[in-house]
Amino acid sequence: MPPPLIFLTCLIIGLGLDYLWPVPVLPPAIQYGAGSGLTVAALSLFGLTFKEFSRTRTSIDHRRPTTAIITTGPFRLTRNPVYASMTMLFIGIATLIDGLWILAMVIPAVVIVQFFVIAKEESFLEREFGDTYRRYRDSVRRWL
Repeated sequence: MPPPLIFLTCLIIGLGLDYLWPVPVLPPAIQYGAGSGLTVAALSLFGLTFKEFSRTRTSIDHRRPTTAIITTGPFRLTRNPVYASMTMLFIGIATLIDGLWILAMVIPAVVIVQFFVIAKEESFLEREFGDTYRRYRDSVRRWL
């Protein structure tokens, strides 16, 4: 299952739970201020990441082989800026909606992506790029 679909499925489940059993916890100033900030930050991070993929001419699609280890832009801070941006967007939406159930569903989304997507990607990158990837992996965090 593609990572965007994993996040979307968990988001829809969270929205459904929030609809059935709403649990508002945030004052409006935090709800809208933090939610908007996280959403803008997530979209900005994704945009910067996409720019790096384009610049290095490697595919952003996790199903296509990576042709280069990107170490510039957001990749200096996290090895997975696309998944980090999806997670931030998910949390931003949960905050904007003030949905505790939605926020809770980010946990299974991240766990599924970590164990079923990132683990495979990292294994491929280590086989494909060897020491170059290992040095990068050892110097940059997986998430943030």
